[in-house]
Amino acid sequence: MNDRAGKTRVARAVALAMLVAACGAPAPRVERAEDVEPRVAFVSMDSDVWAFERRVEGTADAACVDVELRRGESEIEVAREGARFVAMVPLVSGANVIVARCELAGGRSVESAPLRLLVRLEDRPRAVVRARVQGECVIVDLESSTPAEGRSAPLVRARWSGAGLTTESGAPIDSVTDRAVVLRVPTSDGEHVVEGEITDALGRSDRAAARIVVEGGVARVSDPMREHARWIREAVIYGAVPFLFGAPGLPAITARLDAIRALGVDTIWLSPITRSPDDDYGYAVTDYFEVRERYGTTEDLRALVDAAHARGMRVLMDFVPNHASDRHPYFEHAQRYGARSPYHGFFDRDEAGEVTHYFDWENLPNLEYDDPEVSRMMREAFAHWARDLDVDGFRIDAAWGVQQRDPAFFRTLAEELYRVDPQLLLIAEASARDPYWREVGFAAAYDWTDEIGHWAWREATGWSGTDPGIDVPALRQAIVATERARDGLEVVRFLDNNDTGARFLSRQGRGAHDAASMLLFTLPGLPALFTGAEIGAEYEPYAREEPLEWEGGEDVARVLARGIATRRSVRALTEGELVMLEVEPADAVIAFLRRDPEGDAAPALVAIELGGEARRARITLPADAQRAFGARAWRDRLQDVAVSVERRAGEVIVPLGAHGARVFEGAGRR
Repeated sequence: MNDRAGKTRVARAVALAMLVAACGAPAPRVERAEDVEPRVAFVSMDSDVWAFERRVEGTADAACVDVELRRGESEIEVAREGARFVAMVPLVSGANVIVARCELAGGRSVESAPLRLLVRLEDRPRAVVRARVQGECVIVDLESSTPAEGRSAPLVRARWSGAGLTTESGAPIDSVTDRAVVLRVPTSDGEHVVEGEITDALGRSDRAAARIVVEGGVARVSDPMREHARWIREAVIYGAVPFLFGAPGLPAITARLDAIRALGVDTIWLSPITRSPDDDYGYAVTDYFEVRERYGTTEDLRALVDAAHARGMRVLMDFVPNHASDRHPYFEHAQRYGARSPYHGFFDRDEAGEVTHYFDWENLPNLEYDDPEVSRMMREAFAHWARDLDVDGFRIDAAWGVQQRDPAFFRTLAEELYRVDPQLLLIAEASARDPYWREVGFAAAYDWTDEIGHWAWREATGWSGTDPGIDVPALRQAIVATERARDGLEVVRFLDNNDTGARFLSRQGRGAHDAASMLLFTLPGLPALFTGAEIGAEYEPYAREEPLEWEGGEDVARVLARGIATRRSVRALTEGELVMLEVEPADAVIAFLRRDPEGDAAPALVAIELGGEARRARITLPADAQRAFGARAWRDRLQDVAVSVERRAGEVIVPLGAHGARVFEGAGRR
């Protein structure tokens, strides 16, 4: 202490003593920690909190007879051990100010500087809709709903909705306010979603939903963890990178929805739109709950979703739970304060205490899912966009990374998201050959080999080389390998995405591009186009910074639209299993059946020339296919033209143009 500070403190003490003597008043009981030598202080630091309680720690010197913690009017029990104290502090949504008080001998006390904890969770009840079929009725209820986790309040009101659903007495479902309701079995076959909302005495509410499937007039409850929404198997996806459409990106995409819809696309996959550094593509997230400013606002996203829904389209978000940016405020705080930071445990660390990352992603520190606040934060982030912005699903980036570090997380996430909306689509950026993804409730994963990031068609399409041309036997082998391993999981099939570098069109040429696109539309799975596919755009996603020139390419768009339309009009192309066929020449043509095992859909025969020469393909047909196609006129559903097909014993000879494709539909068994 310097001499000037000592003199100032003495002068303050003398003045205070004179004032007390003059007024005859007792000395003040509470001193502020900043006015005296600190006797009580928090070791815990101000922070965001993703829970409704937090362990806080502090120090109190030996002069403290007792230590009290208070949050507002609430007193919190404290445990002391020597000079340290610890307490589990219950919190409420929003700002929480906690003060520690040191009781001294003689009736005086000292207060700490306040500890400020901001609970980022919205405190609301948790709605749970249960459904069961009983005879000719469907009974749904909200009885398993629970009060808010932070500030509890009684559940006082229910509300129901569901298109075309009526009560047992014939009243519209939205007229019911009871927690349980008996519904008539819907008269129309298909999926029926019933949504329930529960409200508590403080006016806070939450909603959940259940799905009822009616087939042949018979109803059953559908479990979204095992049976996914029917729209998914017919989906055609379009990856949309906002900055390539213009500025701001979200309104620019909205302006092109009609053009995208004209292709036959029904699902928009937005590349990452949450906050990230200006110089980043979007996978280095700095805020999981806010829209990136260069792309627009939350209201712009809402307008895009509403416009898509009005056109019968759906919107997926590309979401990044594996890692954060090294410029995320939590990571910066952890780096600055080390183990003292409340965010230190948010990031995965090796045995030396260093933050981990994959590959050369040094700017993308892995999140630590053993920390319950990280897990909760991420579940809340996903649910926020599904519940509050009505997005229809997620493509989950680097999902394989979270799987490696915490295999239990994704089941918990899927259950929570399907509680909110059983119609959601969850896509893992991981191999569709891994049965884990089906087991934890996902509907789809990528057409990768067992190696992370390795596109199954990579070697067959010369992706890593410079010479154009497709290795057809290798491609056939890759298709069969994925089909054998996927075990009911939908395969996201693509020629281009954000990670494939130069476009397939640039590497292989227009003819091969058109032929390979027909493979996407006729194989089992979910075909995925990418930004600019309809104009034949040639670029590399991570290298381009300017919007595309959205002109021209009408002939490319026509080819894509024709393939998508054929996929939709030939039922077996979305419902049938794959049967690869023997064909000559095998090094240039792929031929296969799409066949419905139940026999409800007529089989489809597909033949695609990938060598770049006109050919007469000799295709061997199994006996049931011979019957299905034998007595029919051969009409190519892709071009809508009659085709002269030569029939021979057990086989057919189909004429194919260079990079041409044919789709024939046979006769169904029923």
